[in-house]
Amino acid sequence: MNPSREAILARIRAHKPSPVPPPEIPAFAPAREDTVAWFQATLEAVGATWAWAEDTPLSPEWFEKHYGAGLRIVGVDPDWAITDNPVDSQTPLAELNKIDVAVIPGKLGVAENGAVWVDETCVPQRILPFITQHLILTLRANQIVGTLHQAYQQLAVAETGFSIFIAGPSKTADIEQALVKGAQGARTTLVVIKS
Repeated sequence: MNPSREAILARIRAHKPSPVPPPEIPAFAPAREDTVAWFQATLEAVGATWAWAEDTPLSPEWFEKHYGAGLRIVGVDPDWAITDNPVDSQTPLAELNKIDVAVIPGKLGVAENGAVWVDETCVPQRILPFITQHLILTLRANQIVGTLHQAYQQLAVAETGFSIFIAGPSKTADIEQALVKGAQGARTTLVVIKS
């Protein structure tokens, strides 16, 4: 080894600072007690809508009333098995591009930003939440937490190869400062909350 290099490394080792313990992270308790009501209000603020599962049958008649007739609807939530148009990991992109409504289960909701956590165990194709025209996310009320800090304490991010927080329909105001929803993804987002 080069003597001057060894001398430099020796000086670095000799002057290495003492280890400092990491700072304690506070609990970041939610500012509100009723996280479900907080989540619902935030969903509305980010341009999404919400409904209780008891009031939302997700039947063919319900879809026709809310989205129109003759649509291609894909449901991957086991509680609402919509099998008319099955999608799996082998479904070609051209077929995925024809999807009008997708019903996808979420893993966790965050009240402070209205986001729903979806990972690859929720969807057969990663593109599904983004290629559909209308996105319906389903979530149980007991899966809603107050803050992102609380969410990350529950999530095992490294367990899957794909995961994302989805917060309302896509939005942009880049052009002439006019807000456009659905510019890069689903035009509408509905979160159906199961009691």
